[in-house]
Amino acid sequence: MGNISGAAGRKKSVASRHIYYMNDRWEPVPKERATLCEIVEFDEEGRLADSVIKHCGPGASLKGIYRTSGLIIGTGGCFQGRREETPPAVWTVVGRASSANIRIIGKGSESVSRQHCSIRYIHKKNNFEVVDTSSNGTFVNGKRLKRGLVSLVPCGVELALGDGWNRLRLDRVYV
Repeated sequence: MGNISGAAGRKKSVASRHIYYMNDRWEPVPKERATLCEIVEFDEEGRLADSVIKHCGPGASLKGIYRTSGLIIGTGGCFQGRREETPPAVWTVVGRASSANIRIIGKGSESVSRQHCSIRYIHKKNNFEVVDTSSNGTFVNGKRLKRGLVSLVPCGVELALGDGWNRLRLDRVYV
């Protein structure tokens, strides 16, 4: 179907493209009533290659283009008040290790493993995948995720790490 720029400027082949139409409240609407359209492209293996949100309708050429990314917000503990934006489909490692993308260090991090969990935003599904790799657990609404398995978690949900003092809210951002 075409090529798009991927990570580090490499070109990715696009096998299919889907267009979704929305109003200003991000609700699905018929094409004729849409003010926003989302263009989602997939590679030959069905993996997300790119996603763009554009204004459509009258005056569309005067408005910008938006991309969605995952957003991890510290709501409690060592990461409280901090935000980390994550590109779609890229794993983000959370833990105490120096190699972790989001480091949970300092007083109160004792129940957080070196590589506690991995998180990635899945734009196509508008949610996150979380894999718990910890000894003390990763919890959603008080329920422990199964260790080593991918769990689907919706946007807006808060993860509790270990003893629950360290908490992260999973959301999305339009950039």
